[in-house]
Amino acid sequence: MMTLVVESVERARERGEAYPGADGLRAAQFFMLGLYAVLITSPEHPRSARKEILDNFVATVLRSVEAR
Repeated sequence: MMTLVVESVERARERGEAYPGADGLRAAQFFMLGLYAVLITSPEHPRSARKEILDNFVATVLRSVEAR
């Protein structure tokens, strides 16, 4: 999964969709750490709430590497 995130960020940067200084490895590390945190802190929530939390997390990460 880490490799997929790194490659996705790198491709987005090449297409101009991510800011030129976006580092695929650092973005992937942040993503994986955040994903882990979200998953271990939300097991008591119903599945629908976890989906909303994860969707919000992914959207936030994508905005953080967006070209501006």
